[in-house]
Amino acid sequence: MNSTTAAPVIPAAAGEFIARRDALRQLLRARRRALGAAGRAAAAHAITRHVAATRWLQGARPIGLYVSVGLEVSTEALRALARRRRCPVYCPHQ
Repeated sequence: MNSTTAAPVIPAAAGEFIARRDALRQLLRARRRALGAAGRAAAAHAITRHVAATRWLQGARPIGLYVSVGLEVSTEALRALARRRRCPVYCPHQ
């Protein structure tokens, strides 16, 4: 078999890690679906309240956030808080 066409060999430990990671992702997605809109809104509020009480958004300190999509907890209130405190917000993009 040609080495350029052979499938990569994944060590057993890496394969186990990948399986556990995928199982955890499935579990977290199921929990987000079960949370419902009101639960996600409450979680977003609680997260924003918690972060507001920390040093993370003090003194124009930069923060990295994701832009929520689908059933993810919204980060809009957190981004608004960062803007009010003049903290640069960095979001990943594809």
